[in-house]
Amino acid sequence: MMGAQQVQIRIAEVHEANALSELASRSKSYWPYDEEYLRQCRSVPHVTGEDIQKWPFIVAVAQGKLCGFSAVCEIKGEKMLDHLWIDPLYIGSGLGRTLFLEAVDNAKKLGWSSFTIASDPYAEPFYKKMGAKRIGERESKIKKGFFLPLLEFRFSE
Repeated sequence: MMGAQQVQIRIAEVHEANALSELASRSKSYWPYDEEYLRQCRSVPHVTGEDIQKWPFIVAVAQGKLCGFSAVCEIKGEKMLDHLWIDPLYIGSGLGRTLFLEAVDNAKKLGWSSFTIASDPYAEPFYKKMGAKRIGERESKIKKGFFLPLLEFRFSE
């Protein structure tokens, strides 16, 4: 496992959209999901070049390789932490915390005072540790009948 201290944080580049989508799929596969669900997740692009142009995407790079990213986006009028994905080699290294705090900074720059998170069930404890509160659940766009914890993170200016 690599430490988060060996990682550089920077703004994502448009040409990295596919690599970020692949990283999100690798991150999802860290958890004990069945292969069919993981296949469905891989069939949906997580990030597009247009997303990167429109919203603040932050990437973490170690030894020249993308190892995590986060992004806040407004989706259908809802302010969200839409992405926080960590390469499995870096899960537990502190990188998630670093990228979460970068996302909070970006949300503040956008004038937000809170955002929602449609969390992976396995990531919910992390978000609660960061201060988010569960406010409900939301059905997965990928798998009908599978519900994701819906959390809210509020911050002061």
